[in-house]
Amino acid sequence: MPPSRADVAARIAAVAGPHVLTLINRNDGWPAHADLRLEDRTVPVDVYAAPVGLSHRNRDDIERRFQNPGSGRPITPADGRHPLLLGLWEDDPHLAVEHPVLACADPTLRGRATRVSVFVTVAALLEASERGWSTYVSNSGETIRCIRPELLPTSVEADLAGVAPPTAMVQNAVLASGLAETEDPAAAERARRATTSLVRASGFSRRVLSAYKMRCAMCGLGAGLAEGAHILPASAPGARDEVWNGVALCPNHHTAFDRHLIAVLPKTLEIAISDDLAQAARDDAAIRRFVETTFRTLAVPDDPSAYPLAAMLQQRREYFSDRYRWLQ
Repeated sequence: MPPSRADVAARIAAVAGPHVLTLINRNDGWPAHADLRLEDRTVPVDVYAAPVGLSHRNRDDIERRFQNPGSGRPITPADGRHPLLLGLWEDDPHLAVEHPVLACADPTLRGRATRVSVFVTVAALLEASERGWSTYVSNSGETIRCIRPELLPTSVEADLAGVAPPTAMVQNAVLASGLAETEDPAAAERARRATTSLVRASGFSRRVLSAYKMRCAMCGLGAGLAEGAHILPASAPGARDEVWNGVALCPNHHTAFDRHLIAVLPKTLEIAISDDLAQAARDDAAIRRFVETTFRTLAVPDDPSAYPLAAMLQQRREYFSDRYRWLQ
């Protein structure tokens, strides 16, 4: 006999880890009321829970599914509560499941009162079980996120911020934390901290790019090639994920900025070229073109409140004082 949805909700809370997802009222599991602990706050959530099973459409070798309870049970978001549509993949009649996986679907797409199925590939489930995180785009264009339950706070942080952290970077963070090999709470906490930082970095980059109209502030390159860069690194004391601590840069200028081959003067926003880069430009035509296409002054956003703060530029110079000796 399959587990009840209330039991599935309770199991999700258990495998998410201690004090991560606290059930307030299981109800019948559609939804269960719970509190989800994020890095800096607790969010009330409604957990619409279901077990992940065979797809039953002659695709059991490559596909699994989970469903709503049936007709007359639509997902109805409640004020002040974040809805979660979660399928728990833990037991499988054909495969050995090394670590439990949550398949996270968009609850806003499933407000219908009819029977609804969410399909996900076996490959995505296995990848998440082994590496902590994966994504799958369905035939209808919906992105299904498969995660280790311990990373549910990271997944919700990403949804609330409207960002999608790069899968490869999340998987690398999971590997570095040790969570890929264990279900140890300490490893899970390390993984949550590292992956939540990636989510926040993704949100920061998106806001910076929007302020700079998706163009490099040092050369004007657009075409989706610019990326948001911190002025004072996120790892530095006092660094903030605010647009005024960021600048949009193309990959080449981002690398040159990170390697301290170029700098932005705090008071004038003039772009300074290091002696090493200037010397290289004299000997290399490609580097010369790079230098020649670099603006003399940093381009700034239309909104003055998004301008780079002189204090951030100065703190960057002080934080990397040994690397900016050429400015003296």
